[in-house]
Amino acid sequence: MKSENKYLRGLILFIVLIAVLFGIYIWKKPQTVKGDKEIGITVIDDKGKEVQYFDSTDADYLRTVLDELEEQDFSYSGDEGIYGYYVYKVNGVKADNISAYWAFYVNGKYCSYGVDNQPVNDGDMFEIIYEKVSQDSRS
Repeated sequence: MKSENKYLRGLILFIVLIAVLFGIYIWKKPQTVKGDKEIGITVIDDKGKEVQYFDSTDADYLRTVLDELEEQDFSYSGDEGIYGYYVYKVNGVKADNISAYWAFYVNGKYCSYGVDNQPVNDGDMFEIIYEKVSQDSRS
């Protein structure tokens, strides 16, 4: 009888824990805004060359916007990974993933999410910047 009670308590505790974690996920997930949005994207490559793109979109997430920009001679490629889509090439410039990477910013702040989950809001200004990894960060 006691072992059945321990099992039942453990099961109830597990279910409560799952419910709490699910609630936290729902509460913390990126919020999107429905409807038309005007956004801008500036790409700064490894040579410091800037190219600007503007888009009117109803996309909820940045990756959809990047796909739409391919009509404006913007290109990108990457790989699906365990943390989402990793962009390693923008406009033909490949970051080697060891000493450089493509950093994504929204309204001057480093993006909190990957391109798959980064929300797009009206008036957002994105920057995609080729950044070198500093020696200090690799030690």
